[in-house]
Amino acid sequence: MVVALVFALVILRRRLPTKEAQESSSQRAFYSFAAPLWAASILAIVWSNGDIWVLSAIRESPDVAVYGAAVRLAGFMVFPLLISNAVVPPLIVEHWVTRDLVSLQTMLRSVASLTSMVSVGLIMTYLFFADQILGLVYGNYYEKSAAVLLILSVGQLGNVLAGSVGFVLMMTGNQVIFMIISAISSILLIVGSILLAPEYGAKGVAFAAASANILQNFLMLLAVRNRLGIWVNADFNLKLAFRLLIKPQGGEAQGL
Repeated sequence: MVVALVFALVILRRRLPTKEAQESSSQRAFYSFAAPLWAASILAIVWSNGDIWVLSAIRESPDVAVYGAAVRLAGFMVFPLLISNAVVPPLIVEHWVTRDLVSLQTMLRSVASLTSMVSVGLIMTYLFFADQILGLVYGNYYEKSAAVLLILSVGQLGNVLAGSVGFVLMMTGNQVIFMIISAISSILLIVGSILLAPEYGAKGVAFAAASANILQNFLMLLAVRNRLGIWVNADFNLKLAFRLLIKPQGGEAQGL
């Protein structure tokens, strides 16, 4: 009996993971999750500054100044999205853990619709009053950046319409896909800026930035659809969106 017990303990020892093995497994899981996000953070720096870096290297300071002024005002386009992104991550995790994808889609599309309403109103304001706004904020010299502002705003509108696609990928274990798409769009931004800046200046770089922005969000939307089977972009179902805003727990789930 004692021999059998010793034999069983030996077998059990071999079958069960050791503390060191458990720690090693935990470390591998941590690095496999963190490494893509770390790489994506590095790419985000390139994404945020690459267009200005290229323009500064190729064109004169006046072009850079005009472009920088437009970039700052175009940044207001994504302000509603930034606010929603401060709220939705825990909700994404909550729905993902329970695999309640129907409610997740309904919630995210409603939030995207509400934020898009604000951004659509802002881009319409820029469309009609870009010259005046730039002149009022920065001075008459910067009124010439109105076209750059509108091009960049179109790209940012695509960002807002797509909703919280980046957070959805990161919070559902698809951080590698997020990293790959970020790399593709960052390369497109840099290459496009290098090709267009010499001849078209600030407008060319703005076009490259807007195109890369739209492509990035489109690819992420497709990735979310492929991996999770849901859409998270704005659908402008404003009745449902306001209903969820007023009574978050009383919304009706939409079909996939």
